[in-house]
Amino acid sequence: MRSRKRASESGFTLIELLVGVAIISLIMGTVYVTLSQTLLSIEHSNDYLARLRMTDLAFNRLQRELMSAFYPLDDQSLVFLGKDAGVAEGAADTLTFHTRMGSLSYLVSSGVYEVSYGLRDDPEAEGDLLVWAGAPLRSDEPGEAKEIVLADGIKALNFSYFFQKDWHDVFDAESKGMLPQAVKVELGLLTDQGVQWQELVIEVMSGGERMP
Repeated sequence: MRSRKRASESGFTLIELLVGVAIISLIMGTVYVTLSQTLLSIEHSNDYLARLRMTDLAFNRLQRELMSAFYPLDDQSLVFLGKDAGVAEGAADTLTFHTRMGSLSYLVSSGVYEVSYGLRDDPEAEGDLLVWAGAPLRSDEPGEAKEIVLADGIKALNFSYFFQKDWHDVFDAESKGMLPQAVKVELGLLTDQGVQWQELVIEVMSGGERMP
């Protein structure tokens, strides 16, 4: 009678303990994997949202500058030149033009600037950098040329130009004698699901009219 009572009060057997440890380990492993995937997903979402914010700011900057672009016929040193990179892998269009910067322009003094937009290799991450470059031609505070990284993780950059009721891949104001009526910019962002395209059509205030 005493031997049976002692056996029933002896606790878990070794096999029961091993089974319990295995179950706990399995549960902890599942929780860890789920938590890691959730944190990684949140990190990717935050990176993507930050990249979207940067591209929105880049679009706003380009819109302000294009709306102030000009091309006077009496000054052949001023340009509006859009180059098409074609369909080669990693190729990106470029746009160079002259614009008037107001006193509230970001990181530059007011005056007339030659600015350009294009892509540059990013040595630290996948994708390219969207880069703004500007040099003062006539400025309230003359200074050196500047280069600003506007966004990262960019796969492609395409410009097209609306002129005489049609869209063109290239544009040269010197041969046209005027600015395009509108500029369309397409920006390909790298995401976990592939490339997501952002598009903006910007009306050029002086486009389609000969400048005095």
